[in-house]
Amino acid sequence: MQGAYERLKGVLETFSKQVIYLGVAGNAVKMRIIATMASATSLAVSAEAIVAAEHAGIPIAKSIDVLLAGNAGGSALQEKRRTMEDGDFVPGYPLSSMIRDLKNGLELSASINAPMPLEASAVQYYVAASSIGLSSLDYSSVLRAFRFLSGKS
Repeated sequence: MQGAYERLKGVLETFSKQVIYLGVAGNAVKMRIIATMASATSLAVSAEAIVAAEHAGIPIAKSIDVLLAGNAGGSALQEKRRTMEDGDFVPGYPLSSMIRDLKNGLELSASINAPMPLEASAVQYYVAASSIGLSSLDYSSVLRAFRFLSGKS
């Protein structure tokens, strides 16, 4: 497998930020699913924090600045910052697709006997966002679900 990887590495580098060899066939797909789950969970936690900050009277732009300046910030929040600040959740990646991916991730975690309780909890917030009619919007619309749940819609 590594020989094939080495032969294709140059091609892969033309359209990838970083190319990492993960071993046997299928590991890259599994890692992509796991990374998606971590990213989605991180964004859900950020959305929850943003809504708490709003309740404390802190403007969304300032709360995102603080989150990104510290360890709580991540690339998902950086990428979705404008969407969340503007409240314009035009789908870059639809919530319905994220829910599908997260459910696939939970199936993967069960099949490899690796519990992911934080991700399982995060999935429920994305499902909550879908249940209030946001499934066709960007997955960052989970922010609206947290606002709805906190009575700040």
